[in-house]
Amino acid sequence: MITHQHRVEALEEITGIKVRTIRLWQDRGLIPAPHRVGRVAYYDDDHVTRLRLIDRLLRRGYTLNVVGELLEAWEKGRNLEDVLGFETVVSEPWTTETPSEVSMLELRRTFGWQLTPSVVHQAIQLGILKPSGLRTFHVPSPALLAAGKDLVGAGIPLQTVLDVVQQVQEELDRPADRLVEMVAAQLFPVGTPAGLPEGADLSRVIETIATLRPHAIRAVDAMFSNSLKRSMDRLFAHVTDQAVPIQTPDEGPDAVTASD
Repeated sequence: MITHQHRVEALEEITGIKVRTIRLWQDRGLIPAPHRVGRVAYYDDDHVTRLRLIDRLLRRGYTLNVVGELLEAWEKGRNLEDVLGFETVVSEPWTTETPSEVSMLELRRTFGWQLTPSVVHQAIQLGILKPSGLRTFHVPSPALLAAGKDLVGAGIPLQTVLDVVQQVQEELDRPADRLVEMVAAQLFPVGTPAGLPEGADLSRVIETIATLRPHAIRAVDAMFSNSLKRSMDRLFAHVTDQAVPIQTPDEGPDAVTASD
């Protein structure tokens, strides 16, 4: 397994956790010290997964002291690698896309006057853009940004594109929840003790989720492609019906009018 080495600035970009916060957690003993080469500190993939785990626990309302106690308990009585493995398989992106960076200047060149402060704010709220500097943004899905550029280039207002993206994301959450609930019902049947499973059971859960990931993505992609086809078929039928009204038997070219 390849282990990647990251400087602390890159670690902030990968996890979304500020450098000062990373250093605070390191000082509190929540993450191990980095590997140093000369005066440069390097963090590895284990640091990434551990930072994500801490951030996830804090977002659920745990204090730093409680998080520290949980990590200590896991390290003593449970295989922390399994816990971090579960966090990794759950939180890592469900896409093979390589994120990119874009500057505000590039965005203005692309979208012109339509790139208002409210539009930028909405794009950030939707996760299309993530601030990564004073006037730069991290782009998790370059394909989504490129699609927006093409739609605006075709004459659709940028605000309309963002509004539709927001609606579609909200609507797609429902089938995603159903698929996850179906899997969860198999992994954690009624009567399963609360919390993470232990030992072999946790390893089985991690392996199952990792195995299902590509199949779930392909299934959703196929279903959405079919939905798009049906929607386009309905649009084509509507447009053609308007252009060529359906004739009733009495309206055919050979129909005899009352005046005949």
